[in-house]
Amino acid sequence: MRRALSTIVICAVLLGCKIRKRQPESEPETKDTSMSTSSTPSSLTPEQLAELRAEVIARSTLFDRPELTPTDPAIVDPCITGALPEGRFPATPKEREDLLWSAKTCLTNWLSYKPDGLAYFTKRIEERYANPVITRDGDLVRIDAGVVAGTPGLWKAKLQIMKSPHLEQGELIATEVVRLVKLGIAKHADAKAYQVEVDIPATWSKNAWTYRYDRAEDRIRMYADNWPSKYYVSETLGGSLDKLTSMYHTRLTEQPMDQAPIRSAQLPQDKR
Repeated sequence: MRRALSTIVICAVLLGCKIRKRQPESEPETKDTSMSTSSTPSSLTPEQLAELRAEVIARSTLFDRPELTPTDPAIVDPCITGALPEGRFPATPKEREDLLWSAKTCLTNWLSYKPDGLAYFTKRIEERYANPVITRDGDLVRIDAGVVAGTPGLWKAKLQIMKSPHLEQGELIATEVVRLVKLGIAKHADAKAYQVEVDIPATWSKNAWTYRYDRAEDRIRMYADNWPSKYYVSETLGGSLDKLTSMYHTRLTEQPMDQAPIRSAQLPQDKR
């Protein structure tokens, strides 16, 4: 026993040995779980989850285009379950409102700037643009192309299309206008007028751009919310859309506004 104590004393004096308590391991870094998969809490029924999901989807519209909002439960539900108060269904109106706000913010943030969410949102925009909604209203055919396909991103705190191969200095190129008009003609060859509707979200743009081709006029008109008191018109096309050289406003003829076009989104729901 004395020999053991002597060894400890010698160690302490000569080698500076110290007896230390074991330090706890550092906490792991907190991970962003806003879009991680999560099982439904047992206190939430499938019906309750479906109810909340519908409300979150309705609140999460970007670019004023509800059709671009994800509806897949695998995407929407983690934002809901992550915002549940103590893992249960909200008990008061305030709890419900707080939950819906948090879940909506989670979803729109994921779509706006998270790499995987932004990639998903870009694909939805591209698919919608590649499949315009074409409807007929008497002699007028509307070709609603949605948001112009491109790369969305945040700039000056605004979500917008940062770049697109279909734009010339922020305006739709002539070949795209012609392509979209021809889609309407292919579906309704006997109509008298064709109206292309495209959204171009940008800090300098008020979003809605409309192009109208009237067979009798033999020109294409361009309307934009940027210019509420005027519109621009192309050269005479001689019955051939392929003769269109440009749709950039400085290369067109300016005209005072006569009557602004009625876009698909302005129609009653049953006529869209």
